[in-house]
Amino acid sequence: MGTDPEDLQRVADFAASFGLTVTESSPQKGSVAVAGSVSQMESAFGIKLLACDMGGNIYVTYEGVLTIPAALDQIVAAVLGLDQRPVARH
Repeated sequence: MGTDPEDLQRVADFAASFGLTVTESSPQKGSVAVAGSVSQMESAFGIKLLACDMGGNIYVTYEGVLTIPAALDQIVAAVLGLDQRPVARH
């Protein structure tokens, strides 16, 4: 069982409304991957993207509260990839 294709289409429509391009959509993974410019990502998710220098390595991160439309609240569980800083692992 996978994600409802209509839900994936709703996410794709949201992305397209900000000029983002769907690069992958997978009912099996329950995911939609998108690509676009910095300004498109900032507009779509209500954040400000930043470059973060950690120990000489540059990572993408953001400031602000990441938002999605209320209509996607029950569809989108997470927005990943906008904060590329390393996370601690056990």
